[in-house]
Amino acid sequence: MKDNSCWWRRDRDVDQAPTEGSKFVSRTALSLSPAHNVGRSVGKIIEVGPNFCKGAVAIGRERLPSGYLAFLEDPDLCQLAIQDLHAYAVMTPKDRQLRGMVYRLVDAAERDRVNYRLQSVFGVPAFASKSELFCPAVGFGHVIDSEHIAHACNRHSDQATERGHGHIAIQCSDFQLIPEVTKAVHIVNFQMSGTSPRIIYSKSYERFELVVVEELRRRIGLVLKTIYKQKR
Repeated sequence: MKDNSCWWRRDRDVDQAPTEGSKFVSRTALSLSPAHNVGRSVGKIIEVGPNFCKGAVAIGRERLPSGYLAFLEDPDLCQLAIQDLHAYAVMTPKDRQLRGMVYRLVDAAERDRVNYRLQSVFGVPAFASKSELFCPAVGFGHVIDSEHIAHACNRHSDQATERGHGHIAIQCSDFQLIPEVTKAVHIVNFQMSGTSPRIIYSKSYERFELVVVEELRRRIGLVLKTIYKQKR
């Protein structure tokens, strides 16, 4: 049987599907108030930035890996943390260590919406096999890390290069849009990269379309791979 558990939790922590609008999935996380789950920092990652370091070191009773924090309660703090993480990611990489953040957990409603999109894209006959590949389990996290921010900036932040591709160079504010883009309603495609399933999102704004690519990693969650902007 495939192990769908994440790095910070096991399937035994999930005792019921979350109710509509709930922010957490695990039983332990539901017992925590915002005061307990936000505001703890890790001394070793203070160099990332003051807002990033206000994230939670654990989801419920399960600690995140070293260098990762969770921002599940406060959307404004999450935006500031993304700004800090971006600044850290684009610094000279000589002494940079991997840092990351979990900004949302997949609940039952999101899982069902992803399955609906899978059925729309692939049709009913192929749905079961595609769902096994591409649909995240309840409790998986949406994750942004410094290495993939750096990768996206290296590929898509030069104005001249992006102009030549008909694109617009990305900047910090675009990464702050990721939480609103990575919703099932904005899924445009599902693709395999080698053995890795990827979900492609696209959301239209006034002057551009922002494309976000996430990779489904069974023991981690939905990890940002890259973003880029297309002209409208």
